[in-house]
Amino acid sequence: MADDPAVLKKTLRARRMLAQSEAALDDILTAFEDMRNQMLTGELSIGDLSKARVALGFARSKLLEEVNKYEKHILVSKGLSAEAPIDFDAIKDQIGRSLDRLRNAQEAGGVSEQSDK
Repeated sequence: MADDPAVLKKTLRARRMLAQSEAALDDILTAFEDMRNQMLTGELSIGDLSKARVALGFARSKLLEEVNKYEKHILVSKGLSAEAPIDFDAIKDQIGRSLDRLRNAQEAGGVSEQSDK
C-alpha cells in the first residue's frame, strides 16, 4: 500500500499543506506579537487585538484539522486504523455467537473441557 502512487501523492500533498499551515501560523504569531506591542504603546486598540485573537483562534483550529487529517491519512494508509468507527455491538454479537458455537460443540463432545498444555 505504501508503494501505491495515489497514496504517495496524497501523503506528499498533506505534507505540503502542513508545511504551508505551519508557515502561515508562524506569520500569524509574529503579527499577533507585533499587534500586542502596538497595543501596549497605544498604537492599536483592544478591539483590533480582539479581532486578531479571533483570527488566530480560527487559524489554530484549521491547523489542528489539517494535522488530524494528515495523521488519520498516515494511520489508514499503513493499515493501523480503520476508516469506520468500531462497532462494539457487532463485536459483542460475534463473540456471543462464537461462545454459543463452543458451548454447543462442548455439549456434543467436540471440545474438551480442559485445554491442552
